[in-house]
Amino acid sequence: MVHIRRLFSAAAALFLLFGFIIYSKAVSSAVCASLKRCAEVIIPSLFAFMAMSKLLIRTGIADSLFKPFDKALHLLLRLPEGAGSVFIISNIAGYPVGSSMLKEKVLLGYTDKQSAEVMNLYCYGAGPAFLINAVGCSIFGISRIGVCIYLSVISANIVLAAVTNRIYRPQMKSNITNTEKRPFSEELVLSVTTSGEDIFKMCSVIVFFSAIIAAADSLGLIGLISKLLCLSDNGQDVFKSIIEITNLNSINKNAYGLLPYVCAVCGFGGICVITQIKAVVGKTLGFKLFFLWLPIRTVLDYSFMKLYIMLFFGNSIPVFAKSDDIIVRIDNFIPSICLIMMIFILLFQKGLDFLKRV
Repeated sequence: MVHIRRLFSAAAALFLLFGFIIYSKAVSSAVCASLKRCAEVIIPSLFAFMAMSKLLIRTGIADSLFKPFDKALHLLLRLPEGAGSVFIISNIAGYPVGSSMLKEKVLLGYTDKQSAEVMNLYCYGAGPAFLINAVGCSIFGISRIGVCIYLSVISANIVLAAVTNRIYRPQMKSNITNTEKRPFSEELVLSVTTSGEDIFKMCSVIVFFSAIIAAADSLGLIGLISKLLCLSDNGQDVFKSIIEITNLNSINKNAYGLLPYVCAVCGFGGICVITQIKAVVGKTLGFKLFFLWLPIRTVLDYSFMKLYIMLFFGNSIPVFAKSDDIIVRIDNFIPSICLIMMIFILLFQKGLDFLKRV
């Protein structure tokens, strides 16, 4: 079995390398587009939130700030006391902030790996900024669609929390006496630099997956799969988004029948997002439990979206989307490049300090 997997992996790698060479122009265009997307969207929208959430966790401010919600969340969802901050922030910020916060909780000794993996089931999902602006407004031209998708993802996470917490009973410690206390300034710098490293890993994965999709598409592989599955053009875009979620931008603005499927994809995040999170959390968190509950998550996202469409839109959805309208204009390329240069300088400095100590 191991030899078969290796043989398949080698064949797929050679196939993609062939595509990278033959269709280098399409791959180069995809890489450039993904780099621009990272510089203008990913870094500006996630870096500050990741750095702040890590700082709040490391200094203990998050636990104090969200402590009033702990008892209510424990009674309703059996959420372990002290986990309210992670649950609330992760469902507001979106992936991968929740997984990153759980990683910090494990490293600091507030919880164990198994409990963190359970909490990662419901501290995961796209944030409202992405769903409302990028999906609701930019794709379909209706912000309420983005709100419906966000409510569906949140509802699915609430149900998952209520069920899995009663099955696995995750634990969380409120006070750690043996944790080394650092000055606030040191915690700030550490939170910023580690967030920069995480963002760099995420962007690297996004660029690589964009190249893979471009090569596979140019080689006709995605078209072949679409024919075998009898997918329409919009269905093919949904299939691509399972690999890399930003491919949702290619969906036709009037494809409202696909909304439950779009919601399920947003709840999953795509293979690229999962790979990004694995790069961020390393060996701190495993994803076996996540994939075990993935079918249930998908059904919940799909079902809640169907329900909210009926509640908010009834039997019809107004068609006034305009693909030429720019809902949000973001121009953060230069600041993002400066941030990347700062990260490289900090990492280089850390390497020099390590060599001096050795």
